[in-house]
Amino acid sequence: MNIDLTILMPVLLLQGIFSIYCFAKLIGNPVKYLPKWLWAILCLNTLGCILYLALGKDEE
Repeated sequence: MNIDLTILMPVLLLQGIFSIYCFAKLIGNPVKYLPKWLWAILCLNTLGCILYLALGKDEE
């Protein structure tokens, strides 16, 4: 089973950029519901990033 890396690389690059964006937001903003260290672990995947931006970011 061969996986075509030309298709997979852009997806992985976008995931990395999205995670870095969420980590930057996580450092600079207060959070809700969970401690920051747990949000950081969750932000290692796309679903965790989406959950953080939708639920965990506390706007003041």
